[in-house]
Amino acid sequence: MPLTSSWTKGGATGSEKMTDKTPYANDGRNYYTIIGSDYATFDGNGDYVDCGNPSILDFPTNDFAISLWMNSNSTPNWTANPSYSGIASAILDKGTGSYIDGYGVWFTKDNTINFVSDSQGEGTGRHDLKSATILSLGEWYHIVIQRKTM
Repeated sequence: MPLTSSWTKGGATGSEKMTDKTPYANDGRNYYTIIGSDYATFDGNGDYVDCGNPSILDFPTNDFAISLWMNSNSTPNWTANPSYSGIASAILDKGTGSYIDGYGVWFTKDNTINFVSDSQGEGTGRHDLKSATILSLGEWYHIVIQRKTM
């Protein structure tokens, strides 16, 4: 059961401006994603929402939380970067180059979630956190990743 969407849309299919309804104004541009009144559908074939590179999303060394809902009907079967990611599909990716150089949430070929963070770039400060849960296809999952310093 997905949460109510935080976006509104306008414009032509494939290039719609997505307006963030939160106070943070992380507006984006929709590329081939189907957006309904309370959902977004990504079919795994090149569709995404690009939020640009706002500084508010630069948080790999600070406290943060990422929360999302996911339901996949197939296991990832393409290679994003064989030397770095293996076979996985990006759910969320905030990077600047061929390496993560930021952070990402990936759905992997073994049906798990992998969070990757690299605060130093070029893979030198990389940290991986892999879920112990194997996700069943066709089921909804609420995924939350949190970093809190003590």
